[in-house]
Amino acid sequence: MNSNLRVVETERDLRPAPSSLKAHAKEMERQARERESLKLGMPKVERLCQPGSSRFWVLGGRPGDFKTVTAWNWALNLALLGRRVLVVSLDMVPPRLALMALARFSGLEHGRITLAFQRDGVPFSPEEQARFDGALAKWHGLESRLAIHGGEEDGWGLRDVLALIWRLTPEVVVVDHLQLLAHNSLDLLNACLGGLWKLTMGKKYHPFVVAISTLNREIDKDDGDDGPRMPRMSDLWGGAAIEHAADVVAISRKQAKLGDESPVSIVDLFVLKNRDGPFPAVIALEANGPTCCIAERYGAGAAPPHWSAPDDADEPGTNG
Repeated sequence: MNSNLRVVETERDLRPAPSSLKAHAKEMERQARERESLKLGMPKVERLCQPGSSRFWVLGGRPGDFKTVTAWNWALNLALLGRRVLVVSLDMVPPRLALMALARFSGLEHGRITLAFQRDGVPFSPEEQARFDGALAKWHGLESRLAIHGGEEDGWGLRDVLALIWRLTPEVVVVDHLQLLAHNSLDLLNACLGGLWKLTMGKKYHPFVVAISTLNREIDKDDGDDGPRMPRMSDLWGGAAIEHAADVVAISRKQAKLGDESPVSIVDLFVLKNRDGPFPAVIALEANGPTCCIAERYGAGAAPPHWSAPDDADEPGTNG
């Protein structure tokens, strides 16, 4: 008998026997019991995409399409509900994120808050001061539940981020954004996606992970005379790898402002992949950029006017 063949047979004999179907079913039951649902402050998104532990989401969009504002609002909502949240922003420094949170909590525009603290700025009115003080107290109240790693650390990679996550073991992790984490390398992107995905699959520790992604630079060339086309998975930088790794993939896109004088914009959240639910789907959001606030726009069953909804618009997977 050929010696090489004997080696192969020996290796085959040493392989563990496949688990039984009964064992697979028990593991499924264990994972289902341990998966904990989370509240993002967006009921439609929660119903459609089922955020929770052991889930990996990717949220993409162009600059200015409120993807970071959306993820930051999710993080704040979760922290306010008592969840331990880690935000790793390789794009923004913590003071900028704090300003966004104070604008959201107070309802004051972030530019107004900045102006009040400038050397020759305009002080708050008594009413504005009261709103700001309340927002500051709420922000300080998140001290034990919200941790931020900001973009002041250049060169951070996957190993650094994973080490921080394992040290803090938060229930929720937000990473902004994948391109910086992968140092703009598609090869490294695969490793980053794999590392974040494996994190959600642990037996003892399996957080909910949301990663932000930019889009390809060439997508604007595909827009027609009637406006932007429907988003698709290939619009994402490294879209094929993202599609393979993530449980939910969504792209946000700003459509229009409610009026010339209104700071509020309509934003569509396009769900392009949903491992445990229907897709494709679109959910209309309403974003106020100056106050860094975003929420679902329509009540159950309503479709945004710029979206051609099918007859069963009340069903999950359309806009209801």
